[in-house]
Amino acid sequence: MIQLTKLEILKLDSNSLEGVFEAGIHRLPSITTIGLSRNSIHGRIPSQVGNVANAQFLNIDLSWNHLFGEIPESVSRLHGIDLSFNNLEGHIPPDVWLRFGRESFLGNLNLHLPTTPTIDVEIVYHVFFVIFILCGIYFIFSKRREKKAASVTPHPKHGDIFKIWNFDGNIAYQDIIEATQDFDFRYCIGTGGYGSVYRAQLPTGKVVAVKKLHRFEGDNPTFDSSFRNEAKHVSHLRLHG
Repeated sequence: MIQLTKLEILKLDSNSLEGVFEAGIHRLPSITTIGLSRNSIHGRIPSQVGNVANAQFLNIDLSWNHLFGEIPESVSRLHGIDLSFNNLEGHIPPDVWLRFGRESFLGNLNLHLPTTPTIDVEIVYHVFFVIFILCGIYFIFSKRREKKAASVTPHPKHGDIFKIWNFDGNIAYQDIIEATQDFDFRYCIGTGGYGSVYRAQLPTGKVVAVKKLHRFEGDNPTFDSSFRNEAKHVSHLRLHG
């Protein structure tokens, strides 16, 4: 082993290796990866497998072998381990289960989940954490909606309802109907290619030109360009009382 002090990666997967995993390879000071998957390694997992200096950097793959016995708690100190498809038995230590999860232990028919309440506590913790995050998101969006609603609440009789942040279609329509006395001819100031134009003085004192269309005119596909041209010319006019 003296000659292997600088060895970092050992990959011997899919060979015909036999024997037990107690040769001390995982104790090498620089080793970070040990791949022994799909061999014929048997025996128990050493109880001190995770009690090595570089455990937090060490990844061990012992899947698809013939290991038996229980999983030692020291495994939880490793960076990663795959013990799937062996003949391990007993209950998985809670710390090991919480660190590595189900995938590392698949295929061991006599291996069982922890019986301690640690798992339940962890699940409850995560559930409360998710609920806390969702409540925070809901609170933030609620405050934004309230702030937005407060900033755009219209005051139709004291503001300009035709500005985009104050516009209310029902109020605008009712004010126009009252100002033109239901589009009385006396308020007609001209006719264009489509519809008639009326003068309307709103409750705010603002005077506007309103174009009244018939239903069939609004459905005409050629109306749009004509309407835009008329609106452009009307925008340059000043209405007088």
